[in-house]
Amino acid sequence: MSLGCGAQPDVKAPTVEQDFEFGEQTERGQRADRLGRIERPGYLSKGGGHDEGAGRSVRNPHTQRAARSYTVFAMQIPLWQVDAFTGVAFRGNPAAVCLLEKPLVPAVMQSIAAEMNLSETAFLVPLDTADCAQARTFALRWFTPTVEVPLCGHATLASSAVLFGETGSVHREIEFQTASGKLCSRKTEHGLEIDLPGCPSHSIPCPESVLGPLGIADVEEARLANDGRKLLLRLPPKTDLRAIAPDFSALLVAVPPGVRGVVVTQKSAPPYDFISRYFAPWAGVPEDPVTGAAHCALGPYWGEVLQKNQLAAHQASARGGDLMLRLSGDRVLLSGKAVVVFEGKLRL
Repeated sequence: MSLGCGAQPDVKAPTVEQDFEFGEQTERGQRADRLGRIERPGYLSKGGGHDEGAGRSVRNPHTQRAARSYTVFAMQIPLWQVDAFTGVAFRGNPAAVCLLEKPLVPAVMQSIAAEMNLSETAFLVPLDTADCAQARTFALRWFTPTVEVPLCGHATLASSAVLFGETGSVHREIEFQTASGKLCSRKTEHGLEIDLPGCPSHSIPCPESVLGPLGIADVEEARLANDGRKLLLRLPPKTDLRAIAPDFSALLVAVPPGVRGVVVTQKSAPPYDFISRYFAPWAGVPEDPVTGAAHCALGPYWGEVLQKNQLAAHQASARGGDLMLRLSGDRVLLSGKAVVVFEGKLRL
């Protein structure tokens, strides 16, 4: 069944026994005014029609008491929480997904992401038609609780799960317009596949300053992603990657300038080719449970080391998650499952 996108007006009718002040006079109403996205209708009067006095304080003629605040919500935003890169609820990486009719201002999206308090919140806006079931192209942005990020794999997979599984998309492939260019998502026999830009890396001397904060003695190889934002550290087999407990306060100031994420990785026994963990306290995410963007760098690296174009990966965080990688030119195609754990409406 087709599901329309985005914010819906939510207007409540007062009863004879209540005194109201229209939402534009309330703190919440003033905040909604700043969103500037929809025109709010007046509330219903006692007789069932629209009250001519909507937008100003109204006294109850029966009681003559001073009007008190009555909350009127300007819009309701459909919202889902999705566990990505897992087939089991409460594992993988949770992301919030918001469907919008029109873009919100960045400050409001950032506030919503802080309220969700997940590693990422995704905001989708259909571009070719307002009907999400029929739309094939969406604008997509990602926010952590503290900053907007240029790429997020797990929230892209979560967005795909909502569009394919919840809104009834008629398409087998969907396009996202993002800060990282055009991304594609498609349904496959193994779940969902997202097409992301690869991020090659180059070898560098190991920054000794990061070893102490990570609690590790040495590394087999250190690499810096070519975008300069991710530091990859390949650990020797003797190091227990799962037992690493970073000092995040120390790590914040220990990395080379410009680095905003540290990946520790290791060759693995079957069924995986490699395992990893990802730390990003600079983005307000001390440890990300499962990180698609990190695998844009891990895929090309391990593909070259192992001489393979298809790789099986596990991110060994407390929640854990599984990814299948397929290397195709300068792209990394990530496959995984996703579980919708709840849906609701965000009121603004």
